Amino acid sequence: MSASLSAPLIAFLVATIVPVFFGKIRSAPFWLMAQAAALAWNDWAHDSELSGHEIWLLFELLVVRGQIVPALLRRMLRQRAGPDLDLMPSNLFTW
Repeated sequence: MSASLSAPLIAFLVATIVPVFFGKIRSAPFWLMAQAAALAWNDWAHDSELSGHEIWLLFELLVVRGQIVPALLRRMLRQRAGPDLDLMPSNLFTW
């Protein structure tokens, strides 16, 4: 039996790895939204019937993680008024 990644999991991995190496702090809310959408897509693709738990999970992924948390983070970043730094600094001395 071969293990292969599905398209939703590949999308999640891309939305998780790309911002670490190429993202700026101000782009973090977008990448959180992309991760939430990919996780919801993965859940939707694997479950044919929607139980109460599945509906709650999709709500939590799309509304809480996909909308509310990025909006709060975006508001905090606007109030911060600092430079738009890399998410992962280029060398260990800046850590």
